[in-house]
Amino acid sequence: MIIHCLCLCDVTHKVVEAIGTIAGSSLEQTTWLRRNLEVKASPQIVVDGTSLEQDVEDLMLTVMEASSFTPSVYSVHALTLLAEVLAHLLDMVFYSDEKERVIPLLVNIMHYVVPYLRNHSAHNAPSYRACIQLLSSLSGYQYTRRAWKKEAFDLFMDHTFFQMDSSCVSHWRAIIDHLMTHDKTTFRDLMTRVAVAQSSSLNLFSNRDAELEQRAMLLKRLAFTIYSSEVDQYQKYLPDIQERLVESLRLPQVPILHAQVFLFFRVLLLRMSPQHLTSLWPTMITELVQVFLLMEQELTADEDMSRTSGPSVAGLETTYSGGNGFSTSYNSQRWLNLYLSACKLLDLALALPSESLPQFQMYRWAFIPEASDDSGLEVRRQGTHQREFKPYVVRLAKLLRKRAKKNPEEDCSLRTLSWEPGHLTLTLYVIRSMEQLLPFFNLLSQVFNSKASSRNAAPSHSGPSFPNKEGKLESQKVFWSRARQNIEEMVEKDFLEGLIKT
Repeated sequence: MIIHCLCLCDVTHKVVEAIGTIAGSSLEQTTWLRRNLEVKASPQIVVDGTSLEQDVEDLMLTVMEASSFTPSVYSVHALTLLAEVLAHLLDMVFYSDEKERVIPLLVNIMHYVVPYLRNHSAHNAPSYRACIQLLSSLSGYQYTRRAWKKEAFDLFMDHTFFQMDSSCVSHWRAIIDHLMTHDKTTFRDLMTRVAVAQSSSLNLFSNRDAELEQRAMLLKRLAFTIYSSEVDQYQKYLPDIQERLVESLRLPQVPILHAQVFLFFRVLLLRMSPQHLTSLWPTMITELVQVFLLMEQELTADEDMSRTSGPSVAGLETTYSGGNGFSTSYNSQRWLNLYLSACKLLDLALALPSESLPQFQMYRWAFIPEASDDSGLEVRRQGTHQREFKPYVVRLAKLLRKRAKKNPEEDCSLRTLSWEPGHLTLTLYVIRSMEQLLPFFNLLSQVFNSKASSRNAAPSHSGPSFPNKEGKLESQKVFWSRARQNIEEMVEKDFLEGLIKT
């Protein structure tokens, strides 16, 4: 029996090595002096997964007749086969006291896998998907950790990490979760990197943009780590996380960094229980107000400029020169990304059920019309006329409508969005002008304004209506479970860069 098991282990080892060699056949050395591998610039055959058994038979025949074929043709097949069966196969064949024998084999496999995962080009997409599925399946077994930990963390830190298809995100979430939770040092290492990046002061001899992009990159990866976890999994680190966010916000006029903070805020709303976020809400509300005030300032300045100088200068970029000497264009793409990220935070806060965000209910009046809001009617107080406070969405919608009329080519006023409880309304991933946010502000000002004046004029924010009380609670749980899943899928896509987020 022991001899039989040893033979089975040896055969498995040799077969996996042979398939691994075929899997790496679409790689080539970068230079003859170095052993680094990179993906050949050639088309790859896509495996649809519907005929896996036939693919396995063809591949095994290929292994036995290795002298009469071009192996790179089968590299995607080999990677797909490994992704489907390798992790389970090794776990079954090698007993507990033999797991150490698996590590050298997996190290050899990872030598072929990592170059595919470093390549984010379109022609490498089939191999990338197969490799990420393989790494995801391996990461689920604790004993394999030594074979992939360093490589996975390096890939996570790579500046091109988020350039992937949306179908790969779920695999990376599993990998990052296993990477961070199977020991106590990896997550702390990431937190330390964020802290060190923030503590290093910007100096005259450093590239300021590069340093700020590095800070934003690390903050985004920390947010993705939290997003890949279970609810409250990192609750004990929340004070440190909050400190990192506040440190990022202290840097003025840095939209690339602040946009990532707003994404982080959304992740925390989904991954932390409400009672743990009480101390963070004042910061979130303050920053949201600051961005809306900035948008209002730009729109007002643009309106004043067009009024005094004529329509020819309308839409020009508003420029601010900060005390640090850097000139900032509030209408540049980075600022537009910040505006969109802030609006998405408000969108999420309004989409989630009120009981999930009890603290936000105290601040709603500042952003959307409430039942007690009189929409800015003038009142006489102590002999002077004062205008009541108007919610930000009402003010911004009005200013955006004015700008849209002056720029017919960018008029988005005819585009409409629909309001559904538990659904995000702002599904854009990038905007080229502030006018693209007009449908969003129009919707919020109209829906909540009508709800404030007549509760029957618009759907209830608390959730859908159910025909009878029997099973109502259970139906609401099912509804919000599905709604939350849809919301998380939308937030997930906001991490991606440079690819179509289908």
